[in-house]
Amino acid sequence: MIKNIVFDMGDVLLRYEPYQPCLRHAKGDKEVAAQLMAAIFDHKDWELADGGMLTLEEQTYRAVKRLSDPRARGEAFSILRDWYLDGLWPLHGAEECVRALHQQGWPLYILSNACLRYPEFQRKILTLDLFSGVMFSASEKCLKPDAVIYHRLCDKFGLKPEECLFIDDRQVNVDGARAVGMQGYVFDGDHEKLLKFIQQINE
Repeated sequence: MIKNIVFDMGDVLLRYEPYQPCLRHAKGDKEVAAQLMAAIFDHKDWELADGGMLTLEEQTYRAVKRLSDPRARGEAFSILRDWYLDGLWPLHGAEECVRALHQQGWPLYILSNACLRYPEFQRKILTLDLFSGVMFSASEKCLKPDAVIYHRLCDKFGLKPEECLFIDDRQVNVDGARAVGMQGYVFDGDHEKLLKFIQQINE
């Protein structure tokens, strides 16, 4: 029986739009924005930072080295420090979904691949106070879909994997949760559909 709901953050609770800060820092120049996007957000270093394996300073240094255009290099430092200002937004329907589940009595948790800057932007999750616990990858130095992070979530908050429903927009992360005994749901952007699914799972 499912007793706990575990949410991913990006594109489940918050809309992740990294191109927007790239365009802002490029002052509307799409060529420069594309270079910033490729060197920062689309590079494997972004995942390493989420895994707590790169400091902000290391990530910045490596991004600058990858950028040959001086216009882009000059913005790498700034973009890595404020990207979340317009790169993360409350996802439409997420607040209503979380509030409905909380009112129904579900214990709610967040498990997200996120960098050490998470505490600076966590309040963009408008319902943060309704969650019983939050775990983000950089603080644990491991990433979804590694089994370690799902087990660590359960150990930290006293959960049983078989009593958890894990919701993520990426199939690979849902598969990782299922591999440790959780039930999984691949989120497709429709919170009403998710609510209907949750209402049926213990019937």
